[in-house]
Amino acid sequence: MPRTLKRTDFLAVRTVDTNVSITAHELENAFTLEATPRGFKKIEPFVVKWEYPLMVRDCALNPGKLKTAICKKALYTVRDLLTTLAAEEMTTRQLREAVIERTGMSRSMFYELLQELKNTPGVVVNEENQMWSYDNPNAATLK
Repeated sequence: MPRTLKRTDFLAVRTVDTNVSITAHELENAFTLEATPRGFKKIEPFVVKWEYPLMVRDCALNPGKLKTAICKKALYTVRDLLTTLAAEEMTTRQLREAVIERTGMSRSMFYELLQELKNTPGVVVNEENQMWSYDNPNAATLK
């Protein structure tokens, strides 16, 4: 006789016995390993290095020094746009092309900073012809 399965037969709750996370270390080919066992004392994080074909523990490295994508200092600022604009009056397109060529900034970052540029004292935007100019007596000190 076949068994009729209920929806609850498929629901099983299970907690992990050990949770292990491996995060890139700031040093090339090194990783911080953190393990949290369920029924035992927590293991202190440590660093392992990739030495082909094995991962080898390296006690000399600090496990707290992780590789992060977070920058403490902004890579691009409105100042990058101002230094380009201080030289001459430009359209939005000319300004964008000049800034991207000089700094390597992405288009999306340029337009994000362009919004901030509108509120900068001394910056004038002619809405009729979309010309940007920067009228500041201290413009020469922007370099």
